[in-house]
Amino acid sequence: MISSTILERVSGGRLDMAVRTGGRVYLLEFKVVERLCPGTALAQLEERGYADKYRHLGSRCIWWGRSAARRTGTWRGSRRNWPE
Repeated sequence: MISSTILERVSGGRLDMAVRTGGRVYLLEFKVVERLCPGTALAQLEERGYADKYRHLGSRCIWWGRSAARRTGTWRGSRRNWPE
C-alpha cells in the first residue's frame, strides 16, 4: 500500500511531500533558489526536524531534496538515508 501526503504539517513547518510504502518513508523537499547550491533542500529537512514525525515508525527513511535555479530552471538533487 502507498500513502502520500502533500504539504504535510510537521514540527518545523510544512514538508512538501511524504510517501509511505513497504516499510519505507520518503520525505521530499523542493526549493526554488536564486543561486543553485547543492544540499539546500536537504538542509531544510534536517534543520527544521521534518523527519521527527516519522522516527517512531521504525521505518527506513529516505530524504530526497531537489533545488532549482530560478533563472535557468536547472535542477540539482540530493538524497540521504536516515538513519545512516
